[in-house]
Amino acid sequence: MKKHLSVFMLMARSCIYKIMLIMAAMAAVEIFLTLFLPNPRTQLLYDLIDLSRIRFVYYAAISLAVFTLISCCSVGSSNPRHTIERLSVSERWVIVWHWLTAALALFALWFWQIILLYGISLWHSLAAESGYISQQSIFLANFRSDFFHSVLPLEDMSRLLRNIIMFICMGGVCASSAHKIRRGKKMMFAALMHLIFLWACFAAEAFEASYDGFLIFAYALIFVLSIVGVCIGSEEVDYEEATLEN
Repeated sequence: MKKHLSVFMLMARSCIYKIMLIMAAMAAVEIFLTLFLPNPRTQLLYDLIDLSRIRFVYYAAISLAVFTLISCCSVGSSNPRHTIERLSVSERWVIVWHWLTAALALFALWFWQIILLYGISLWHSLAAESGYISQQSIFLANFRSDFFHSVLPLEDMSRLLRNIIMFICMGGVCASSAHKIRRGKKMMFAALMHLIFLWACFAAEAFEASYDGFLIFAYALIFVLSIVGVCIGSEEVDYEEATLEN
């Protein structure tokens, strides 16, 4: 169990500072876009969120995080492969722990965006002129702003389920893509497909429950194809045996 915990900690340490840097940049850019919007104190909250274009910052942050989570455990000086080899843990478990690390990182970015949205909402409630705020401003913004509602769907369970499945599947794709890269192959197609679906998911206007169902199916299908490609395309490698052979 200690070996597995060590693998998880290695995976987390290889990407945590990069993810924190993305989160810091994400907050700085979104605050800048909000505060320097023309007349932000005379905007309704949902107009402020939409006109500031902070949704594009979120898309960029998720996209950058996906490629960071793939590369930090597959290429570069932070690649923990050689340390993992000494721990004698099978590559199958390496993929599982990388999957968990990537999914947690993506969930952290999601929650961070929710915090930023509520921070912007709090600032607006304190700074906006009296005619542009009310006790229901946040709920109205959640209803009127497609981006706000996509990030925090409240009672829209299909949208909430879509977000959860999306990040779980994206974490698995990050792990399978990194596995392929460590073997000298390229497997970026699934990751790119996820980014395309992510963009379509949050950039579109209003979605119906049936469309959310389609996206859930699409994420799951891409994830399954990605994992099946790992299982079929290569035999499992045990790091202990690989180390002994070398």
